Amino acid sequence: MQDVTYVDWNRIACDYDFLMVTMPVEMSMVRVPTRRVRANDAAALLAVDKVACHPDRIAKRRVHLHSEH
Repeated sequence: MQDVTYVDWNRIACDYDFLMVTMPVEMSMVRVPTRRVRANDAAALLAVDKVACHPDRIAKRRVHLHSEH
């Protein structure tokens, strides 16, 4: 069974200019508007549309991952 991790797409829109995704990518899973900059058979570089950033909606919670150390 796969663990589900919350993705704060608003924070991604605010904090990142680009996303690098491996191919093939299911674009319906990318919940922020993007524009394809470059792509090949292995990966695509997507520019994040900053209009999707809403600083007043940045989530206060953080995801804590379990460490083996």
